[in-house]
Amino acid sequence: MATLTITGAEATLLIRNQYSLRDTDQVQIVSLNTPISLDFFEAVRTRQKLVAIKLIRELTNCGLKEGKDFVDEFSDKLDNLYRF
Repeated sequence: MATLTITGAEATLLIRNQYSLRDTDQVQIVSLNTPISLDFFEAVRTRQKLVAIKLIRELTNCGLKEGKDFVDEFSDKLDNLYRF
């Protein structure tokens, strides 16, 4: 598993480029004090929710429900960015 530690500005740029967002689209980064792996972003992008939940649970030691809620909310926010 690859781990990437980046600043908020770098994360914003990475997300903008990965999801082809415009400069007018808002991107807000919340710090977890734990680096999020690129595998997590790839799992969310490719709709592999079980993988994404497993990865976020490993990073945060959260429960299954909290991990699922986090992935669902993160995924929904990305989906909303694609709506025109």
